[in-house]
Amino acid sequence: MKISKLRKAGQHLLLFAVLLTSFTILLYCDSNSQQTGNGSDFQIENRYRDLERVFLKAERGEPIVIAAIGGSITQGALASSREKTWFYLIGLWWEKKFPNCKITLTNAGIGATGSAQGAIRVRQYLEFHKPDLVFIEFAVNDYSITEYNPAEAMEGLIRQIQSFKGKPAVILLCNARGDLKSEEASYLKVAEYYNVPVVSMLPILTELKQSDQLNLFFAKSGDIFHPSDKGHNIIAQTIIQYLDATYSAIKTPIKPLISDKYENSVLLNAENLMPTKNSGWFRTGTTGLWWGDWWQSNTPGSTIMFEIEGTEIGLMFHQEKTDLGTVKVTVDDLKPTYWNAYWQDDWGGGMEAFHILASNLERKKHVITVELLREKDPKSNGYTFMLKGFSAAGASDSFCRDANKNRTLGVFPDSTVTLDAGL
Repeated sequence: MKISKLRKAGQHLLLFAVLLTSFTILLYCDSNSQQTGNGSDFQIENRYRDLERVFLKAERGEPIVIAAIGGSITQGALASSREKTWFYLIGLWWEKKFPNCKITLTNAGIGATGSAQGAIRVRQYLEFHKPDLVFIEFAVNDYSITEYNPAEAMEGLIRQIQSFKGKPAVILLCNARGDLKSEEASYLKVAEYYNVPVVSMLPILTELKQSDQLNLFFAKSGDIFHPSDKGHNIIAQTIIQYLDATYSAIKTPIKPLISDKYENSVLLNAENLMPTKNSGWFRTGTTGLWWGDWWQSNTPGSTIMFEIEGTEIGLMFHQEKTDLGTVKVTVDDLKPTYWNAYWQDDWGGGMEAFHILASNLERKKHVITVELLREKDPKSNGYTFMLKGFSAAGASDSFCRDANKNRTLGVFPDSTVTLDAGL
């Protein structure tokens, strides 16, 4: 596979369109880049050199690790099989393009999660695998989030990935809902700042909607979030058109655009965070799977205290339409907050709720106190509370790395598959 030599071009950025069958894909490149040949041969200045390095490595027949982190669209929800998901199809393209290269895919998609949760788990789930290329997909789940700034969390996520050993290439995939809404607009400034290419599905969905074919993209009537097998294929072909057309590089800016808060973030749970005081809470769970072990109590009046470093601290707990209780959480001497684990919606298993407890804190250790209350939702007949963990953002690098040392690294159920070369 011949890779075009990259040339020096201008500094300004331009948005342009490339036709993909009857669809449109949005890409980002330098304004003075030259387009030659039939429209698929681009000579682009140093915009995507990290991605070029991945292509060259694959051409040499060296093993390639491709990773993805995102929500249920990345996880593959409602696809008929893993082999029909957009991420798996991307892997097949790499395998076909580089038949002498062993391609490993590792998927860290979790449904109902946003970029802030991605930022606190990316080191645990992806750094261990030493990826060469990472896709990020949170534009649908981040839409309308108000508890944190999605652009700021996305920045921290990108900065963390770019700091991995080997400096992986990063591609930001922006899907959209069936009503054409997504968080893409807030991401674009961050992507531009870090020279991260963006593949947008918005123009494709717009064209499908205008031609009354949007139902082809989504898995079932009324679901405006999850793609069908056809939808996953459209996503994959859009990315493949981009990969076929673009060879480039990324320069890492020294200073963050918004902040480095989420760059220095970590997930803390019963595996790597021990309480300073504990009365009535016990450790349980399955170590290493999804969010790992957690702290749980069934007795009102039980209290547990932790010391956590960071400028922003978040809370994770299991929320479900079953007999669960309510806790009072206090950070230092701030006004306490109250969190009800009984959930009105019925997802058949619930979800892991994520909420920011306190922001704009001094960068030091803070005391977090959790008390299981006797007061609870009147529809609940129990008090059980599953404290899945905390997020610490704006912490020191040493605090984050020490915390990750005490976690089971790289373990994610049914997430990693190796494709044999030559298939």
